[in-house]
Amino acid sequence: MFFKKKVKYKLYLGQIEVVERRDLKRFLDQSGYWGGGKLNEQLYHRLLDIFDLPLAKSLSVVSEQDLAIDIAIPGFQGGAAFIGSLDATVFPVFWRPKVQVNAKIYTIETGQTLHQVEVVSKMAWKTYLQGIISPRALLGLFPPFGIKDLEPLLFESCYKAVTRLRAKY
Repeated sequence: MFFKKKVKYKLYLGQIEVVERRDLKRFLDQSGYWGGGKLNEQLYHRLLDIFDLPLAKSLSVVSEQDLAIDIAIPGFQGGAAFIGSLDATVFPVFWRPKVQVNAKIYTIETGQTLHQVEVVSKMAWKTYLQGIISPRALLGLFPPFGIKDLEPLLFESCYKAVTRLRAKY
């Protein structure tokens, strides 16, 4: 009566989604002469590695303790910098790499959402500036930032999202 037993939940993977970018910046920060695949596909595969959980679809018998987590990346960007001009006015244009992760935890039995979080991680200015002035970026053969630069941001966002969800359940 006084001591309520804590419920032991089982966590399963619901859906993973990485939204295809449709903005103009996708041409500027994902290209280069030596492609390497689309960033959204690479991020999707990294998410599968991070969330190595049994699939919710594979359950034949569902109980009240079964929870699923959906992970989505609705927004991400590499980084770039260049100089723009309008007539005689010159101005810098730049953006830092960032990854946005949305996570939702819900009961498999009813589909009711228990908690939802959104986390955005951006590259530190110092790291960004070092990447922009690197030979890789200055030669223009490769994009200044690729999947190797977005991975730490993805891991950070996922960790923060799971930590926030775990605090609730």
